[in-house]
Amino acid sequence: MNISHSCRLWTNGEKGLFACLVGILLFTTSVSFAQTSIEANGAMILAHNYPEVRSAIAACPNSGCMVYANAQTVNRNLGTIDPGNKVVTLFLGPYTYNVNQITLRKGMKIIGMGGSDAGTVLQSTNGENPVFVVPQQSGTPATNVWLQGFRLYGSKGNAGEDGFFIDSSNLDSGGLWHSTFVDIYAQGFAGSAFHFRGPSSGHAGTNQFLTFISDVAWRTSHGAPALKIEGGEYQFFFENCMFEGQAKGDGINVFIGGGPGPGTPGYPYIINFRGLTSERAGTAVQIDGGANIEFEMSHHELLDGAYLVTYGANHAKVPTDGLIIANSSFNGNVGVNSGEGYIVNVLSSHATGVVVRNNMIYGDPDHFIQAADHAQVISEDNDFPQLKANLPPSSGVTAQISPAATINIGGVHSVALSPSDVGITTIQGMQGPGETVTFFPMSGAVSFATGGNLELGGSSKMKVEAPASATFVRTDLPSGWKLASTSPDGSDVGQITISSAASATRQFTSSYPSIPLCVVTPTSNPESVRYWVSSTKSALTVNLSSVDTITFNYVCRRNSN
Repeated sequence: MNISHSCRLWTNGEKGLFACLVGILLFTTSVSFAQTSIEANGAMILAHNYPEVRSAIAACPNSGCMVYANAQTVNRNLGTIDPGNKVVTLFLGPYTYNVNQITLRKGMKIIGMGGSDAGTVLQSTNGENPVFVVPQQSGTPATNVWLQGFRLYGSKGNAGEDGFFIDSSNLDSGGLWHSTFVDIYAQGFAGSAFHFRGPSSGHAGTNQFLTFISDVAWRTSHGAPALKIEGGEYQFFFENCMFEGQAKGDGINVFIGGGPGPGTPGYPYIINFRGLTSERAGTAVQIDGGANIEFEMSHHELLDGAYLVTYGANHAKVPTDGLIIANSSFNGNVGVNSGEGYIVNVLSSHATGVVVRNNMIYGDPDHFIQAADHAQVISEDNDFPQLKANLPPSSGVTAQISPAATINIGGVHSVALSPSDVGITTIQGMQGPGETVTFFPMSGAVSFATGGNLELGGSSKMKVEAPASATFVRTDLPSGWKLASTSPDGSDVGQITISSAASATRQFTSSYPSIPLCVVTPTSNPESVRYWVSSTKSALTVNLSSVDTITFNYVCRRNSN
């Protein structure tokens, strides 16, 4: 506008025309100088001034720059991009760019115009090879990477291409660290859209401290999991992400586990999902080993099964220790599969600390929870709003243990004991003070005795006969576990001592529905002293014919008559 205005001021003859041309030339020169100055100073590079985007990146100073590849005239064939040691931020416009491969480097940022179909699209032309990778060099992790606002499409007709293959399995202090994925939409990968592989032999080269926000990935039909996290990985956080399949019964949407291959030290550790959506598959999530894995406020539809816990499926023998599934919703079409469906299925006996709590299960799944022998699964405060009664079956949640002097119950709250004459004296478990555990014999009888960390209400031994039960509460007192109650169908066993008196009374651990049958036996010769028993529903009293000191063993049992 200023040029036009100045040309209108000078219209007298050739001098006026010359002045106008000089003005235009000076303006053009100043713009060119300003642009050259900006690029020379490394503030920004305008990619449309270069034959290719990677040429613009090559023109960055060694310290790095911002590359704007969002002009309409920019070459949209990105090819292969590797900024090396330059810290590069790449801005992309609302166009489709063809891309071969991008190597993520320290401080690299790629920012598009959003993950909608009207935003930025990266179309892979890399066949079966992954689009995003990290340097395969130890000691040079790609840190502080930020990827945001684009769609990523797999190569046409690929049979196993990964979108992101972040492989640190053979590295020491390598991989991807402290990085963020925001608003990325991936589809068309027969491999995994997001694939993270750490070492199976340890955590030296782990990918770690990664955050995912509002990312979406759709599996292909019969394709690999949309998200695959395997081997030694550390602290992944997912916020409002979606990993989807194509149809109920088809494949696995999310895989987390050890491996690949043999080795137990490398496993996913602290993997957190908040607001996950996973639908349209055979299984929403498979856990094949790992520790501190949590799913909160997830949503699931159209699944044969929701959560599957395995051991060695990825060829590494890794236990699962600490899995929480909480505050999530399961639609009525989850877990219905001709009697084989489930909400949670723990096939691994090497699974501890599996907690399923505060979930909403709509409909009527074939099974709620299934668990292998020796798996430790806790179910708490789940809601079946459409059933309320006649809930779907569960199995394996109640631990089954053979009595021994010392038993380890893990974190469970109910234990079935096989019949045994061995007295249990010590209970080992992960329960905190105030938590309770109920024990009951599956048949016959079991015994508890003092001498370890049990307090039996003053008795030295207690026998529990089926179908009775005994409940203990964990305390922070020296005794550890304190007998809280026994069911009325049980028996009371112990000793009662009369000391320089004519009688003594022992309160039962819990009241009987009617006066029990009691038998007492003196532990020493009472000589001329006569004794007899009187009892109520709540107490036993032994009486002497004269004042004396004597100890009696007693057994009281419910009167079935």
